[in-house]
Amino acid sequence: MEYKQTAFFDLVDCAIRLNKQNRKDETYYLLPIHHYYNEFCSIDINVGRQIGKSAYIKSHANINSLVYVYNKSNFEPSRIYEIGTHRDLIFPNNRFRGRSFRHIDTVYIDEGSFISRVNRIDLFKQIALCTGNKKDITFVFLG
Repeated sequence: MEYKQTAFFDLVDCAIRLNKQNRKDETYYLLPIHHYYNEFCSIDINVGRQIGKSAYIKSHANINSLVYVYNKSNFEPSRIYEIGTHRDLIFPNNRFRGRSFRHIDTVYIDEGSFISRVNRIDLFKQIALCTGNKKDITFVFLG
């Protein structure tokens, strides 16, 4: 792995640790869940193209991850994590609705800057429904 990719991986890992340490558990009970996710459980990192965003997700996603990608051609189907596309976020009858994902602790969104504010809030609401309003979930928007 080259230096810039290693530095990027370290940056994302550090941001996730900092985010988890900075969460305000008491606020979980005061805010609607989608606001809590947006304000306390989301990480947005965009440091340009070809830095290793997809590689980071591929190397860190696991059985407890849900992955949304802009283009599935960059990702092989996996038994290790659930995968969907940005289209699944936009259209209401997506394949994740109604399913239980209580085991999910991280949601990775590749090319997250392509997701509008409205679709982002809808994502938080969908995940809240699927996870039973789980408070210890992390949303990682890369790109």
